[in-house]
Amino acid sequence: KIPQTEDKEKVLRACPRCKSPVELIDKTLVDFQNIILEEASDDLAGNNAQPKNKILNLEDYLTSSFQDVRYVVGSKVEVIGIVTIKSIENGKGKQTISTIELDVLNIIPLEEDNEIEKITSDDIKQIIELSKKPVFISHSAVRDICNAYGRNKTKEQIIALAEKGGVIGITSFPALVKRDNTTFEVLPAKLEDVLDHIEYVINLVGIDHVAFGSDLCETWVDEKRTPPESSLRWWRLLRPDVFGVGPIEYYDPQVKGLERHSEFINLARGLLKRGYKENEIRKFLGENIIEIFEKTWKE
Repeated sequence: KIPQTEDKEKVLRACPRCKSPVELIDKTLVDFQNIILEEASDDLAGNNAQPKNKILNLEDYLTSSFQDVRYVVGSKVEVIGIVTIKSIENGKGKQTISTIELDVLNIIPLEEDNEIEKITSDDIKQIIELSKKPVFISHSAVRDICNAYGRNKTKEQIIALAEKGGVIGITSFPALVKRDNTTFEVLPAKLEDVLDHIEYVINLVGIDHVAFGSDLCETWVDEKRTPPESSLRWWRLLRPDVFGVGPIEYYDPQVKGLERHSEFINLARGLLKRGYKENEIRKFLGENIIEIFEKTWKE
């Protein structure tokens, strides 16, 4: 909503996509500090107008209300603030265009959507079975060891994957490696815990169907914070059964012995200690992934 002192006609001319100065938008991501919103289709002029994302930076005193888990994907809010028209020259400096910045003063929930679609274990198994080509599950682990709903795979899913000639990538992402399987609290993990996931798959379906899918980004770990788009920030509070119970502003402590990319060699050392041969370890470290890519992308 634009204060009475603002020139509404000027705003409408600067933003011809909008039929009114009222911002009614679908919230697609809540990040506490950076909130990405999407224009509501109803507020756009023209049948072919497509919603665009808007990024709004809130002051600290406005962020606390968004820690309420009611605000989920699909909810609608009304944003009230001061609209400022700014001129921006294009790259050639020949033409000036106008853009709108919204200084948010208040956000009012209008419509809540608490429905979260769940894909069941049987659904995942059926998806694997229906696939025409081998399936690669790139960042996962074993649900019998770490009860991460959806992300980690069940015994039946891993067997179905192998029967299709597929591969599962065992991750070192802490929330999927070790947790209290009742409370979902993420627990400190070490190299041996990851090796246990790997060996479970090998014993179940063989060395040809397992690989390494680390999911480690040293940059954000070093900065001691999660990126704005991190699923931990906007899903962990809603789905602790999937992402575990732990911090949202920074990552859980990394797996001891796999804290840096340079330490991934410890996986080979650990498998050697457990009696695996070099040709088997090469399969795990990359040959299995190369093979499934060749099968899947073959013309």
